[in-house]
Amino acid sequence: NPGGEAHYSDTNQRTSVTSSSGTLFTAGYDTLDQTQPASITERVGSSDVTHVFTRTALGISRTVDNGAGTTYAHDIDGKLTGLVDAAGKHHNAITDYQGSVIALVDDAGAVTAGYTYTPYGFNTGITGSAGSANRLRWLGTYQLASSEYLTGYRHYNPAYARFTQPDPTGQEANAYAYGQGDPVNNADASGAISCPAGKKSITVAGGSQVCGGGQLFPHEQKCEYAFLSGTLFAWVTGKPGAALIAGVGACVGALNPFS
Repeated sequence: NPGGEAHYSDTNQRTSVTSSSGTLFTAGYDTLDQTQPASITERVGSSDVTHVFTRTALGISRTVDNGAGTTYAHDIDGKLTGLVDAAGKHHNAITDYQGSVIALVDDAGAVTAGYTYTPYGFNTGITGSAGSANRLRWLGTYQLASSEYLTGYRHYNPAYARFTQPDPTGQEANAYAYGQGDPVNNADASGAISCPAGKKSITVAGGSQVCGGGQLFPHEQKCEYAFLSGTLFAWVTGKPGAALIAGVGACVGALNPFS
């Protein structure tokens, strides 16, 4: 939590945070409705870190953090599939049913990072040599050094399990609460509407938000869970090189209509 006094734009976006010690946070926004951060500077210890963002329709595609660039790739549903870090190393992303990144694996099958979270997104563990290289984490959203996530229209504070701005659509019963109080079965990566896990918010005519798309069919859910189980079993048994093979094999088995 940055503390201090927060200032907001006419579109309800946080533009700065100031305190008696100076400016702790500044942000500039782009897109027609001025809702997506183009750059953010935050105080980290005694130094400032500036993040510059490039986006596509699928999400953040590149970040430059104090001059160090990281490139991200997504699937058609916007889930992170991989990244190239500032050192030029490629990592494949493993995500859960909500799109949260739970591990990174290099092209040889070795685990390079692991991430664990509370249901409300608070980091309980970041491990591995590439752990800090990736900042697309819970729900696949970008995490600032302050621990806050950039969840679409709003910022989200996992320590308080609340958004820092009210619901911009007026559709939520509680303007600041996350996921209608059920972060396991609901997700709100857009900051606009809580959707059942596996679905995502879609903007429709008039600018309102609805839930749709991205829902896995039962056999696809079996495949995803089997893949994760297979890869995790390979890591636990000390055979990281076989992780992806085990995961794919388990997935194929799950898709068998007679299984």
